[in-house]
Amino acid sequence: MKDRRSGGGVTCRLRSGRGLVSVAISLVVTILSLLTGLPHFEGAFCGMTRDTLPSLSAETFLSLDRVRSGDELSEGKFLVASRQITDPRFMETVILLTRHDSQGTVGLIVNHPTEIQLSQVFPEMKGLEQDAHVLYSGGPVGINQMQLLIHSQKELDETHRILKDVYLSSSRTVLERLLNGLRDKAQFHIYSGYAGWLPGQLEGEITRGDWHVVKADAETVFEKAPADIWPEFIRRTSVIQAQGR
Repeated sequence: MKDRRSGGGVTCRLRSGRGLVSVAISLVVTILSLLTGLPHFEGAFCGMTRDTLPSLSAETFLSLDRVRSGDELSEGKFLVASRQITDPRFMETVILLTRHDSQGTVGLIVNHPTEIQLSQVFPEMKGLEQDAHVLYSGGPVGINQMQLLIHSQKELDETHRILKDVYLSSSRTVLERLLNGLRDKAQFHIYSGYAGWLPGQLEGEITRGDWHVVKADAETVFEKAPADIWPEFIRRTSVIQAQGR
């Protein structure tokens, strides 16, 4: 996947399936600016709604001609990077699609935790001082935008349901409620940035064999070790492909 807006910046070391991978994004610059003070949480979470999609550079669109039945693209599916992806930003990634419609596709990389503690990013927020949560790198686009993925059996206000018991939000109020009373009833991860495709672009990459489309689930996002997620999926897809020959 190509995104001409995401080049440059400072190299940030992220954990990935086979150890540490250097990803040339400006996440560190953003975090350093946040550490100087975050007067408005909504400014950092300014972002994605179902009615807005970031403007990306124009690409040559390819039509989808071989997504297998049952693997259709939709919100709430995983994209699993195939072995042929060598771009360090997306190599060995698993992406949860949070939007797919006529305007394009948006998703969050779920297996790239950083080493940055949330208490460093939001020092003014009570409840994070002793918290072990870390910031996740959701993708190379819009890295100053942050989003919450929440695992809860009960839908919360100011959230959008992505799949069963998993909700997306960009609200400071939601995070505060999670820290002050809902922590025992819900899990959450915070993501900086996202991955985005123009209409037809992702279909072309799937046609080329860059991605596998599989059903998503909350357990993978919130319970499994990030380093184990991609290897497990790639083993599954390899078995399925071998059986289909």
